[in-house]
Amino acid sequence: MSKRKRSFENIESESTKQQKNVESLQELVRVRPDLKGKKIYFFPNLKKYFEGVIFYETKEKKAYIYSVINDQKYRSFFQWMIGLRNRGLFKGHRSALATIFLEPNPTSPPIASILRTEPNSYWKTVTYTSIQDIMSLIQRESLAGGKFVGIIMHEISDGLELHFFGKKKRLEKRLIIFAQGVFLDYKVWILDQVLQEVDLPFPVRAIKRTIDEISSLIQYVFSLKVCYGQSTVGFEDIIQIRGDQLVSNNKEHTPFAFLENKGHPNEVYRHINCKFIIKDGNVCENCQKVYKTMQQIRRRYLGGVNSVKNVHVSKKILIEKIERQKKLIKSQNVTIIKIRNCLQKKIEKEEGEISNKMANIAHTVINDITNKKIDISNLHPIFQELIRIQSEKPNGTRYHPMFLRWAISVYSRSGKAAYDAMKTIMRLPSISTLKSYINESEKCSGWQDETGFQILESLLWSQRENCYVGYLDFENEMQNYQSFALQCQNEIHTTFDRNNSLPNSTAEKQEQSLATQIHQVVWHSATHNFAFPVAYYGINIITAHNLNALLFNLASRLECIGIHTYGSICDGAGENRTHIKSFDWYASTWSSGDVVEVNFNKDKKSFHTAEIIDSNSERTKFTVCLYNCNKSDKITIERTYIRPPMPLKLEWNVNELCEFRSPNDNQWYLGKITNFDSIESTLSVEIINAKGGHKDWKVFNYHIDKFLRPVYDNQKFLANHKTINPITGEEWFFISDPTHVFKKLRNNLAKSHIDEKNSREIMYNGKEISWKHIKGVYEHTQRHATAKATKLTKRHIWLTSWSKMRVDLVEHTLSKEVECALASIKELKDISEGTREFIKYARKYREIMHSKIGFRSIEDPRIKTLKEIRNWFVNGDKQKVGPIEWISPQCQFDLILSINGFLEMLAFILKKYPGSMIQPRRISQDMLEGLFGTIRELGGDSSTQTLKSYGHALNKYQVTALVSSEIKSVNYGIANSTGTGITSLTRRDYRKDKKYHEENKENINVYQKYNTRLSQLSTFSRGIFENLLDDNLIMGRFKSLSKSVNNNVNYENIRVYDLQTERYNLIEVLLYLDSIDKLLQSWQNIIKNIAHEAIPKKIGVQWLATWSSHFELYLNNYQCSGIWYQEFLAVTKLHPSSTQRLVAYLLLQKVIEHTFKKKIIEKDQTADCNLVPENIIVLEPAEASKFSYIVGWVVYKLTKSDNITKSHPQFKAICAHLKVLNSEQVVYEEDVRSQITNVIPGQEFLEFMYKMESLILILFEKHKEFGPHILQYIHNSLLDNLPLLQSFNILLDLASQQILTCESVTTENYKLKDEVRNFLYERIISIYMRSRQKSWRRFNNLIPEKGTTSLRENLKSFYKDTQNISKNENKPPLMKKESIPQNPLLGLEQLRIWAKLDNAEEVFLKIFQVAELQWLLWAFGDNVKNKRKKTLISLIFDHLKKGTQFCEEAISKGRIFAL
Repeated sequence: MSKRKRSFENIESESTKQQKNVESLQELVRVRPDLKGKKIYFFPNLKKYFEGVIFYETKEKKAYIYSVINDQKYRSFFQWMIGLRNRGLFKGHRSALATIFLEPNPTSPPIASILRTEPNSYWKTVTYTSIQDIMSLIQRESLAGGKFVGIIMHEISDGLELHFFGKKKRLEKRLIIFAQGVFLDYKVWILDQVLQEVDLPFPVRAIKRTIDEISSLIQYVFSLKVCYGQSTVGFEDIIQIRGDQLVSNNKEHTPFAFLENKGHPNEVYRHINCKFIIKDGNVCENCQKVYKTMQQIRRRYLGGVNSVKNVHVSKKILIEKIERQKKLIKSQNVTIIKIRNCLQKKIEKEEGEISNKMANIAHTVINDITNKKIDISNLHPIFQELIRIQSEKPNGTRYHPMFLRWAISVYSRSGKAAYDAMKTIMRLPSISTLKSYINESEKCSGWQDETGFQILESLLWSQRENCYVGYLDFENEMQNYQSFALQCQNEIHTTFDRNNSLPNSTAEKQEQSLATQIHQVVWHSATHNFAFPVAYYGINIITAHNLNALLFNLASRLECIGIHTYGSICDGAGENRTHIKSFDWYASTWSSGDVVEVNFNKDKKSFHTAEIIDSNSERTKFTVCLYNCNKSDKITIERTYIRPPMPLKLEWNVNELCEFRSPNDNQWYLGKITNFDSIESTLSVEIINAKGGHKDWKVFNYHIDKFLRPVYDNQKFLANHKTINPITGEEWFFISDPTHVFKKLRNNLAKSHIDEKNSREIMYNGKEISWKHIKGVYEHTQRHATAKATKLTKRHIWLTSWSKMRVDLVEHTLSKEVECALASIKELKDISEGTREFIKYARKYREIMHSKIGFRSIEDPRIKTLKEIRNWFVNGDKQKVGPIEWISPQCQFDLILSINGFLEMLAFILKKYPGSMIQPRRISQDMLEGLFGTIRELGGDSSTQTLKSYGHALNKYQVTALVSSEIKSVNYGIANSTGTGITSLTRRDYRKDKKYHEENKENINVYQKYNTRLSQLSTFSRGIFENLLDDNLIMGRFKSLSKSVNNNVNYENIRVYDLQTERYNLIEVLLYLDSIDKLLQSWQNIIKNIAHEAIPKKIGVQWLATWSSHFELYLNNYQCSGIWYQEFLAVTKLHPSSTQRLVAYLLLQKVIEHTFKKKIIEKDQTADCNLVPENIIVLEPAEASKFSYIVGWVVYKLTKSDNITKSHPQFKAICAHLKVLNSEQVVYEEDVRSQITNVIPGQEFLEFMYKMESLILILFEKHKEFGPHILQYIHNSLLDNLPLLQSFNILLDLASQQILTCESVTTENYKLKDEVRNFLYERIISIYMRSRQKSWRRFNNLIPEKGTTSLRENLKSFYKDTQNISKNENKPPLMKKESIPQNPLLGLEQLRIWAKLDNAEEVFLKIFQVAELQWLLWAFGDNVKNKRKKTLISLIFDHLKKGTQFCEEAISKGRIFAL
């Protein structure tokens, strides 16, 4: 009875509570209607809360709560808490009014504060202190009579620093309290030594603390007594005996105490393990031991026993011990090498097997672990996984992804033989399994959409084309580029008849060349520890046009996946400098209304202030007018004669240089302030006019701004380090790799004052900066071994091409030790001041730019140091008289570029992303150099790298990168590689290849649904949009990102997805916009006009190079200025956004690309489907036998080892038809017990393959047109060729008839349908083309042999075998100016002989100067005043061919070319 009553009462109370909570919810909404749609927070405890949202139903006029965590709606607070409790999210009962808050903070007022007048605090809280409370405490207790009198307090960025002073106001102790919200941690320093936690009253980690704890901590530090070491007063004789160190009696004779404050009244010996705090007495426990030692030394000395133990003896003993150890290590290395060679021979020759004892080790370990005799929980995870694998069944083992990465890493570095030897001892994944993981993401040159997905997967390859490997990635682009230039030139000079004489006019005849270098691009995060190899390209020599297109194309690709780029880092190659100089910051940013200085006389002497009115598209000409004058007086002037203005200066000093505007001619002249008259308030200025005369002027103070201005400083306005990113409209920064710059500084120093050819004579303020000083330090240390203080060796002094690349040698040379040695060596001290200064600034540059300490604000003192370094090198460049008196211009350019680029990028990022941190060490190419070193290691040997093997090695590196977070280079040391690996490890499944190709074709043809709209556009615009719609990355068609447990990562993934959707929708809108067609054609016309403007006025031999340089500059100005984007917004009538600018830029790039292209070659283009070879090829017996073997191998591959064919449902029927058409021959050798299976093709099948080969040879005639896509073209043409397919079907019909004659065969099971026949036809073509690539090399110098020699060596051997012989046979005789006889008559005869040779005019153009050509014409009696070589040579050849004689005056000179 009582139980029922109690349960009834509980039900009644809970229903009452529920009713109250329902009323509380409705009352809350009634009192605060603004809470509708707002979030509330339920705190079951102080560290945990659940989020809910208040919604209001207008129809029912009731409020309810939506719970975010379980996606449910509740009508009251009580129901919400019951629902959360039933899910096990918390236990017990809570008061709704006291535990539900409007903010995610349990200390804020609960909802009870709204519904009640006096809410009670539900949680028991303790008042924790903050930095402001601590400051108030110290300020209060530091007053007179307080307990913290004498403490100095400093407020720092993230906490508080307290200084405690001792005797003579010397800083003894420091206490720094760091604040991380309500959590406080601290550190205590005693005489610059950090005090350990053992000696402190409270833990140092970040925890919540009360004000009483902080007060006790400060009081404790205040009361600490500091140990200053053991005083030497009364022990002066000990210092004379033992010197600066007290040495122990052990065998090593290591010092245990050092002398401090030598020669001062507070001279002491401090123990090496001094505790720095005193508990009892005047010194610490360890320093007290020093006192006892000093007493013993004194007693021995007074007793006549004086042991000589000093630093020199210790070093001598250590040197002897090191030498003994070196000999021991050397002998052990010899033994190891011998053992390794023996093992290698044993493995290669398979002379023996692994011993049973060695093979049973793994089984013994497994048994012990199974019987719990060995605990493996503390072992490395890889080793635990290895042991687990040994204990499982041999078949069906599942490997952990990290273990697979480790196994791939071992296999890649050790090779097949070593890996097989390991497999005999322990169970490891097979090599075929490893290759299936390695080859899943096969790499090829250029950008690949899979790279974007891999970057996003790591942060938060399409299938390989059937084409030749090893091509230059930009070869087609360069041919189109040159063809476009010739087209523009012909459009302007229609009457120009000498196009055929231009060396570049035969661009169309050029064949595809092989790449000999790799251009690798790595994306670095400036603010986070992340990098990723974005793409690589095969090149020979890369141009500025290629580099510009490459970088900004990759930047636009990264922008498509939400990754912003702000600059590029490159080494000091000439191509990189040309690329950087092709941007003009001022021309790109100047706009109407900007004030500039203009040289109207075009003599670059006198510049006047003017205002920009307008400019052309390429920003090469500006329309300006004089500043503060009538704007109707407009003048159009070239960019060369415009510069940014110097800031005004109103205060001048005597003897200061200036520029003065003369009232006589209104021109500016260089002047000097000679006097200041305070009474008249005038400045006296002395100027030097153009004639060299001096004149004095007086300028009143109120006219200073009109007549005086500072001398123009070009260095101040250098802007090579930045440009405008056309993709985003923000700044883009160029930075030269600091490591390469550091090496260049050493290399320039190594050429200074060495008395050799091409040496430099670097000077600064009249002081010599010489390599002889570094040699002097090395020679001094060799003569005085005991005083050696540097690491200089022969490698540092006598540099080779290899040692010049090593950064560690540069760090040793330009080090503090060498600088100090120069100052301490008597012979070098007075003469090496300039060298010491050079080393000091070079060393500081390296220390700052290679530091791991990040920049957090622009107030960092290192920024000031970098500016000092830059100014020092700028001043040195200004002081030079000749070009050899300073470092090379290239090194100077790279140094200034690296500092300016880094400083401005630092300011830009810190302003845009406050609170971020930039580690200067990451703003370099160290990671890239380390990547190259690792790839050489994975690729076997650096001399065997080809474009294909490089991609294979890069793939292996990315698969194994997660095993180690660092990569190592021989020259650069260790670099961080975080983020470079592929996070998702997948295995290649050959059965999915066919399905993948079908899906890929569907994606490629996705633009077909827009056919109606595309047909309405012009041919040019249609090609652009088809290309754009085909691009999976731009259209947002790539794999969806996997869901993460981290909400922030999921949020970023959603943001990236939204960007793809927004971009896709925008492109669709633009496609159906009527005005977009005119806009694209307008852009094309602008590009053509820019190209026409870039053609030089005088067409010379090298006009194409000049055009390319001008065109790239003009095109960059146009893109960076953003004029095209303003036109895009005006036409589309859209509001500016980052997505719209990105899409507009992509359209502009497609316009530029299609404008250059002479002919667009589609990858699916085919030949005539009815093409039939006129004659079937006939091979010689040897070639016929080889061809028959290849055909047999194709059949063997189809029936035995082709995974795609074997996975087909009709594989048995396919094999039956192939076996009927061909036969197998099994050769069995009894003496060696071996069996070889050879496939002999039948006559009908062989005739079919001869037809295919004949057709392929015809299709190969277009290899120059299609280049690297020729195999794709042949493959598509063979698939679509109807006569060949008909021959194949006839062949299969013959095979089917023979199969039907067999009574045991079921007809239905072995009947081949059309789908199966087409599949088999495609497989035969694919396998045959792959097997015949080697024999098709004669059509082009392509495909180097794998694993023999490097790509460069292959080219050398190829040219040696094929071309050099013909070149030597037809090589013209050498024509040298030195071979001409001095006698004028004999010299004339020699010139007549040369004039009959081929290419004589080109040779004359190279070997003769203009003055010499003019002399020859004068000797012929032709007084032509022309300085163009081409004109002079053509006239001279006319005289030589006519037989004109020299005049008498020329013959009387006695010598040819005599004046």
